[in-house]
Amino acid sequence: MNDIELVIFDCDGVLVDSELIASEVVAGYMIPFLNQIIGREEFISQYGGMPDQEIAKYFATKYSVSFPINLHQDIVKEVDKALELKLTQIDGAEACVSKIGLSKAVASNSPYNRLRCSLSNCGLDKYFKSNIYSSDLVGIPKPSPEIYLYVANKFGLRPEKCLAIEDSQSGVIAANKAGMLVIGFLGGSHAKKENSHKLILAGASHIFYSMHELSEFMANKFY
Repeated sequence: MNDIELVIFDCDGVLVDSELIASEVVAGYMIPFLNQIIGREEFISQYGGMPDQEIAKYFATKYSVSFPINLHQDIVKEVDKALELKLTQIDGAEACVSKIGLSKAVASNSPYNRLRCSLSNCGLDKYFKSNIYSSDLVGIPKPSPEIYLYVANKFGLRPEKCLAIEDSQSGVIAANKAGMLVIGFLGGSHAKKENSHKLILAGASHIFYSMHELSEFMANKFY
């Protein structure tokens, strides 16, 4: 593990505490069309962190649910508004990131402009500079490993030289498929400790519940 040269952070739920904010907006738009297939709390628990287009595709295929053609555009606008008003960084995120003496990047399913705004509004963009990447770049979101392979290639590194930090099963699966070491992080307001086993099953080598724990681990292992 001491050979790690690049730390790649997911953004939502790892660096910024956005998952509940975004999930509430998505649920508010989709639940009325689901005809009691799933309740709001269950919806947020199961689908929080997934791109709204993927959620809509899933329900359209499995339950023949029809959504308005402009659903995605409306959700994007409302999520952006909500994040601008309510977003904060994960407690201790800046202290943790600022201490990392390795190259750093962000790889997320969120649109690039949202990533930039979220990190900037929380004062974290300066630690990543231009190394902020959206899965829009590769045309397919996590759990595909493509965004992680893209970032590793940008740095001229083999995947095994990279460490990913993820809060979701899909993110852990993506980094694991890419051949990277993956740490599961459950320190966001949306996170539930009982989900740790899901991240372990998806391929996470360790689970941490706060940035303080993560920072201590990183310092002891990598720098």
